[in-house]
Amino acid sequence: ERRTHRFDVYLDIERHSKQIALYQAVTDYVRQGFNLAKRTNNKATGLIMILFQRLVSSSTQAILSAMQGRLNRLSQDEVVQIDRLADEMDYPLDDEIENLDFDGVYQADHAELEDEEQQLRDLIAKAQDCLLTETDAKAEALLKKFQDLQQEKNDNKLKILVFTEFRTTQKMLCDLFGKKGYKVAFINGGQDLDERKRALTNFKNEAQILVATDAAGESLNMQFCHIIFNYDLPWNPMMIEQRIGRVDRIGQKHIVEAYNLLTINSVDLRVYEVIEVNLYYIIN
Repeated sequence: ERRTHRFDVYLDIERHSKQIALYQAVTDYVRQGFNLAKRTNNKATGLIMILFQRLVSSSTQAILSAMQGRLNRLSQDEVVQIDRLADEMDYPLDDEIENLDFDGVYQADHAELEDEEQQLRDLIAKAQDCLLTETDAKAEALLKKFQDLQQEKNDNKLKILVFTEFRTTQKMLCDLFGKKGYKVAFINGGQDLDERKRALTNFKNEAQILVATDAAGESLNMQFCHIIFNYDLPWNPMMIEQRIGRVDRIGQKHIVEAYNLLTINSVDLRVYEVIEVNLYYIIN
């Protein structure tokens, strides 16, 4: 049996005001950049802007790293920038560029980028200020939920599998759980097969938490764990199924529970609604 839970994360206007402002500022930048890409039919730039929207929904660290990379590479070919983002995601993006459809996206605002370098410097400063003065709302919510589940199930050795799309967010989560005294393992596309197997063995025998990118979404069996968190919600429903399939396997002795984190008032919620509607029509 499998249970899927929608896990809403709320940004408090007082405790997370800078994160709210950063999200809106990045969204404005993305909208402008995407509209410019649409007007010039530049699919590479369009995809970079879409990825930035996903990055800011993931973590402040992830969008900060991406914006610093963009600033340093403004004079480079944008395909080089996409290759870097593909490495960050452990996910090939060639098909996404090819299939990018400019119709019906970001049409509400036709402003275009002016002095992108200065805009990026301002956004980077906002992100750095967030890191110094606020606790990441999603990470904080995940940690509390894990602690609540330990109490609810009366199991201090409870294991969870956490999926994120981005390596920078993965490192942030590993650091967070490590500082709280938890044993953490990780898997990403930068590891060879032997390293991934060692991380999996560590998770099975010692670590309570495995933080993984979608490099762990196939071929690895983890039926010794039955709780999974989709920290970042992929925009492809099949990838969600692949993730849950790591624990929903023959030999699983518990009800599989999957939690989908959604930051309210962000692109996460909109994507979730679209996926939900599409799945409804497919099933029916």
